[in-house]
Amino acid sequence: MLLVVITFLLIAVGVVAYWYGAWKLSRYAARVSGGLGVGVLLFPPVTFWFTFYKLEQEGKEFPTTMWLFGLVSTLLLVIVFWTPLSLVATGNMDQLEKPSGVAETAIAEYGAKEGEVFTATPSPPQEAAPTPAAVTNNAAGTNNAATNSAGTNNAAATNNAPGTATGTTGAPAQ
Repeated sequence: MLLVVITFLLIAVGVVAYWYGAWKLSRYAARVSGGLGVGVLLFPPVTFWFTFYKLEQEGKEFPTTMWLFGLVSTLLLVIVFWTPLSLVATGNMDQLEKPSGVAETAIAEYGAKEGEVFTATPSPPQEAAPTPAAVTNNAAGTNNAATNSAGTNNAAATNNAPGTATGTTGAPAQ
């Protein structure tokens, strides 16, 4: 949370420096024409063009430095801290406090609290479920619906004897 507050303060300093530099440079541009002065004040590409290609005055160094410092520092801070800033802007500040690292995840999983000694205990291995074995024994009087075609009953009289095939789907004859 403190990092977010410091970031906002640094962005505020950058914005103030940017506007101070743009305002001072627009005063130089307004001497040329009013439209150029407004363009320099409100549109950064015009400010860049005017400052580096048209302005040849003594004393332009400090406003130019302030303008560039404000522009670059604000852009860098916003790019680096985009996620915390967007969470604050949308009102989801509670997500800033959630643990996100490996240690925090382990503490959340195993229940250790701050100040306690933490030793990781691995989770017991999960046993694999046994695979069901296909029923292939066609004993007398059993219905092998899993291996026979639908609706056939391998009764004693129609048991799959050697040499006969009565609807089995690949089950070996016995």
